Amino acid sequence: AIRRAGDLVRKRRVMTVTEVRKDWKEDPYHENGFFDLAKYDPYSNSWELSDLKESDILNRIIELRGLRMKDVLDEINIRGEAKNLLVQKSLEAEKPDMLEVEYVARFNSELNRAIASEVAKGKINKKRIISSVKKFIE
Repeated sequence: AIRRAGDLVRKRRVMTVTEVRKDWKEDPYHENGFFDLAKYDPYSNSWELSDLKESDILNRIIELRGLRMKDVLDEINIRGEAKNLLVQKSLEAEKPDMLEVEYVARFNSELNRAIASEVAKGKINKKRIISSVKKFIE
């Protein structure tokens, strides 16, 4: 838990998002086995992204799906926005069960279906995807 300057209470925060690489033998710390994708800066209350072109997993996604880095990052942002909508709806409706595994699994299936539908059309339309998940959570 951290306390930002001026805050009276501590808050739990994810501090880093780290990729664990496969190409290390003895000590991942000394053999470049970890790559921080993003770090939280408590002073600015924001995330700082690393150079994601160095990410093994994102490069693997690009290779497997035939996408550009921009496309992968756009999809990550769409997924983040959709998850945020789910959290906000759960709070507004005072329905914490919307964040339980059964509902989230169905939500994820709908989100994946909406994204796959857009990919099949050749271009991802963020508005249509978000509209689809909004209908699902309404």
